[in-house]
Amino acid sequence: MIRRLCTEELLAAHGVWALCSPPYWPRYNGSVEAGIGSLKDRTDAWAARAGHAGQWTWDDVAGACEEANTLSRPRGASAPSPDELWSARETITAGERAAFGAAVEESGRAQEPGESCADTGAVIRSGRAMARCAIRLALEVCGYLHYKRRAIPPPR
Repeated sequence: MIRRLCTEELLAAHGVWALCSPPYWPRYNGSVEAGIGSLKDRTDAWAARAGHAGQWTWDDVAGACEEANTLSRPRGASAPSPDELWSARETITAGERAAFGAAVEESGRAQEPGESCADTGAVIRSGRAMARCAIRLALEVCGYLHYKRRAIPPPR
């Protein structure tokens, strides 16, 4: 019998740390929301070209996704496409993944519910908020996250 893993178990099995958005706050992840909107528009166009506007299929979604990854230039007209960026990335080693996990654990131990997150000043009210803060700090410590301007704390 095949046992199905829940998302959290699957991520943990592969050493992936989930960075969950705060509930009911889509602007926290604005770039993802914009990407979803763009993919919906592309999918709708694919369905219309296939003669079934408003009735999406998995083929429409796959075509729209492939189109977005090969043709879009989110970093400017002369910049690489998402597919080109993905192909050029350096694979994370097991040692880097372990070091990042240790940094997340260390950052998480430094945070307590009810305290302010060290980098944003936001009050930690839940385990997910604590995880967001710990992951953000670990990304900075490990050199994966750099700011070109000051961090903007969420509204209170």
